[in-house]
Amino acid sequence: MANLTTEFEDLGFWETTTEEDDIVIYGMDFPDTDSYILITDDAGKTVTTHGKVIVVACYDEKECFLWGKEIRDFDTLTELVEEFKPETQELLEKIQEYKLPREELNF
Repeated sequence: MANLTTEFEDLGFWETTTEEDDIVIYGMDFPDTDSYILITDDAGKTVTTHGKVIVVACYDEKECFLWGKEIRDFDTLTELVEEFKPETQELLEKIQEYKLPREELNF
């Protein structure tokens, strides 16, 4: 099992452990929008590999869920963060607008 902690930290994410499930999740604050995102895998667990779908959940400062998004994989998330800079409203918008490539959708 790969540990992506350092790679997430290099992108500007922080790490925390959930009390309920005792799993590591990664997050990023967006001060301009009073919101933050949390990152898990598609089963709601710790992201451990580069090649699997990542789930992004966005919350407001009162911890109310705003929206969720699936990102193709860690490398795609890395490209977004490197292009639009951590903690910026532009990055948050690009993540929200992101669409999985058609071949990965389950129809």
